[in-house]
Amino acid sequence: MAEILLVVDEIIAFMPEGNLPVPTGREVIEPTNTAIRHAKQVGIKIIKANDSHPENSIHFDTWPPHAIAGTPDAKPPVELLHDDDMTTLLKGTGPNEHGYSAFEGRSQDGTTLDDMVGEGDTIHIAGLVTEHCIMTAALDSASRGIKTRVLSDAIRPFNEQEAAAAIRKMEDAGVVFSSVSEFIATHPIPQ
Repeated sequence: MAEILLVVDEIIAFMPEGNLPVPTGREVIEPTNTAIRHAKQVGIKIIKANDSHPENSIHFDTWPPHAIAGTPDAKPPVELLHDDDMTTLLKGTGPNEHGYSAFEGRSQDGTTLDDMVGEGDTIHIAGLVTEHCIMTAALDSASRGIKTRVLSDAIRPFNEQEAAAAIRKMEDAGVVFSSVSEFIATHPIPQ
């Protein structure tokens, strides 16, 4: 069975200095890096799913322009770990795409998350924003029969009240909330 650490939208757009800032967005970087380091040690595949919108995206009918493809806003912060073994999926790339869910993303070669995981597999999710892209990815994952775990200390919301409702909705769909320390404890490093 496949197991994946999915890092969602940890890009400049959602950092405090970005065009659609989450005031506490930078707080996800350290716990996510801890999860990434551990995932690499135990052989869990790491996938990043990032917004990368065209300037004429319908997404901007709802949201301020952000994460425009090719701009610094669409890039991850330099502190976030990355290497060539990680796959990056870009979402919201077409003018008529919103790209809320990581399952809408595609890699440079056209690979999707559905190509990498399926029923019975496990996804651990970290990133931004709790009540939008985290929720959508988690619900899409759970609806596919994938064991879905959200690392609660590696996510942050725009709005705490909306996030609380989103968390209830995810839990009702069978999504489990855990922490990075639980992720590490349940995946011991092979001796």
